[in-house]
Amino acid sequence: MASSPSICCAEGGHSALQALLGRDRKGTISLLLYASGVGLSFVAPWAALLCYTAVAPIWLMPDRRIERLTEHG
Repeated sequence: MASSPSICCAEGGHSALQALLGRDRKGTISLLLYASGVGLSFVAPWAALLCYTAVAPIWLMPDRRIERLTEHG
């Protein structure tokens, strides 16, 4: 899990947070965008900048799954 490995390790492999997060969509999308940006930087630097810029809003949006866990917690 790319987004919160230390938190999940501290809580253990069977923590409520680990079960809640499951697949890390934000981390996967970010990795794909960054990798695309690196590849594009050699042929179209402006497209690479778009890829890098697209990652920021993804991480600025709160994860509703975690919010639900803290509300019920």
